[in-house]
Amino acid sequence: MARAEDYALTTKISLEEALVFLDLIDYQELGHALSELYELPYIALLDKTPPPKCKQLIPVDLADKWLIFPVDFDEKDGVLTLALSDPEDIEKTMILEDSLFAPHRVTFTVASRAEILAAIQTFYKGGNKQSKPEGELEVPEDFRILPEEIDEGVVEQEKEKSIGYPYKRILLLEPELNRARAFRTLLELEGTKEVAWSSSVKDVLTHLKKKTFDALLVNGNIFKQGGKWLEEIKTANDPIEVFYYFNFSPLLLQQAFSYELMSESMISMAAFFASWALKDEPKRLAELRLCARYTRLLAARVGLKGAQVDAVVLASWLSLPEFRRSFLETVKVPYPLEEIVNYRTVLERGDVKQETIVFAVVKTYLEAVSEQPEIRADLTAIREVITQKLRIRSYDAILEAFLNLLREDYFLQDVGKLSGIVLIVDPEADKDSGIFFRLTNDGYHVEWANSVAKAKKLLSEKEVDVVISEIRFPDGDGLAFCNEVKSQPKFQNLLFVFLTAATETGLAARSLEAGADDFLLKPVDLELLSLKISRALNRKGTGKHQRGVNGSLKDMSLTDVVQILAAGDKEVVVTLENNDEKGEIYIQRGDIIHAGIGSIVGEEAFYRLMSWSEANFNVAPCQKFPERTIHLPLMSLLMEGARLMDEEASGEA
Repeated sequence: MARAEDYALTTKISLEEALVFLDLIDYQELGHALSELYELPYIALLDKTPPPKCKQLIPVDLADKWLIFPVDFDEKDGVLTLALSDPEDIEKTMILEDSLFAPHRVTFTVASRAEILAAIQTFYKGGNKQSKPEGELEVPEDFRILPEEIDEGVVEQEKEKSIGYPYKRILLLEPELNRARAFRTLLELEGTKEVAWSSSVKDVLTHLKKKTFDALLVNGNIFKQGGKWLEEIKTANDPIEVFYYFNFSPLLLQQAFSYELMSESMISMAAFFASWALKDEPKRLAELRLCARYTRLLAARVGLKGAQVDAVVLASWLSLPEFRRSFLETVKVPYPLEEIVNYRTVLERGDVKQETIVFAVVKTYLEAVSEQPEIRADLTAIREVITQKLRIRSYDAILEAFLNLLREDYFLQDVGKLSGIVLIVDPEADKDSGIFFRLTNDGYHVEWANSVAKAKKLLSEKEVDVVISEIRFPDGDGLAFCNEVKSQPKFQNLLFVFLTAATETGLAARSLEAGADDFLLKPVDLELLSLKISRALNRKGTGKHQRGVNGSLKDMSLTDVVQILAAGDKEVVVTLENNDEKGEIYIQRGDIIHAGIGSIVGEEAFYRLMSWSEANFNVAPCQKFPERTIHLPLMSLLMEGARLMDEEASGEA
């Protein structure tokens, strides 16, 4: 296990894949172990191709999303057999059993995550991912596991002994032999003269009795800091410097806890904290997410440095005082958050930081559209409101950059969304409900009616695709309403779903007899409701299509296009045409994974596309993605692309 763990960490594959690759275990042995653990049958997934009907029922995007693989389909009994890795995920199994494959019945087998991924790769995408990672671990010349001595005098003395490395004799306290060998190799490459290995405190004491060491390097996951064992060592030897490590992977991969990693962790923690606290207030949560999204985009667009961008994004997530106080009691941050969020007071003082202006502009915009929804798409009105409320004439450039960002965002925000009209019929329906926000975010136009009479009127005026209705109304009966609607030929393809708080025995059966397509109880899982509507409309072939857009890089730079699409977590392909050249950029869940121009792929292709300034582009929804060829984060890609463009421009000059 230790061997496999080290190999998995250094090659960035899963532990299961490492176990199989190193021939320590095979898929079948893993599968039988899981079968015994979960008391479900195991069927080898790579031995035979699943029946064609399986791929019709489970396309590759569904297999990837739910991490499932079709083992078999019994057409006679309508039974679909699926392999999954965690049968104890009750929510997932319920959705698979009750929703995704109706009217077929679903049974389960168990297989390892690694085998399921390999089967998806083999039978859906072609080829097999189980291969040895290319290349060997390269150790840069300036790589260091232990910190360099700060005292300049000591550094100069050590330089005389060897090339700048102050620790010449290191004692390693690590119980696992293979791990210790890897550390010893790296330390020797750094210039350490001697690395002695000890697997226990007793071994350490034995070594220290024989000779003197400059430092003790300790596995902090096993030997606690400040433990009694350390007192034994200090008593037995002159003072010795002690260093702890907790994660083998960063050390082998030269990944120290960088500023970028720490800032990303802080922002993610703040986002999780706020999302959890506002889980029952979808409107406030949606505004908070939009604030973080717009501040990040605007801060990057006006050229703020990385730390300034992080500061304004973190301030957005912590803009509610109760969250900010609780968060800052636990986490100390290097940003002036209070100054940013209390921008009104700061603006009156003058001498305002740019990150504060960015936050102020976005926050004022969100407050304005909340008070006056009708101005949302009116950029002139938005300019007037923000200027009047903030009085920031000296920062017009930031305001105009934001208005330009809004214009481009309005243009791209509906890409990949699903069109259609959903009518919610419920005496308690309102715009602040979670259902309203979820369906709106999915791309539907949502209407609502608090009575049967109003619902009938809306049905006569609009081409509604979906009705989500309660059953009990002051002015009528939902069952009779459904029966009346579904009996009319023009509503033959209308999807009618009952969503009710009523729990009478036999009510679900009576609802289906009245013509309803589905019956759900409140409170509903919004993910499940969205999935049911999407699949049902796809089966009916009505009211649904995913949107795409066309544009020109003369009007909108590629940098802005990909940043907006990535910030919106889109799954799209951007196709660019520049005279006779054609290129593509694939964005999956907001992450750029592939770019290509002819035979050129990956980061090189992306940088070449960034240099185009007059190409036409098309952004279209995408469900099937190519193999990943780009691994850098978006901001790293954009910064490197900009650097290369600057170099090229300087060369031409």
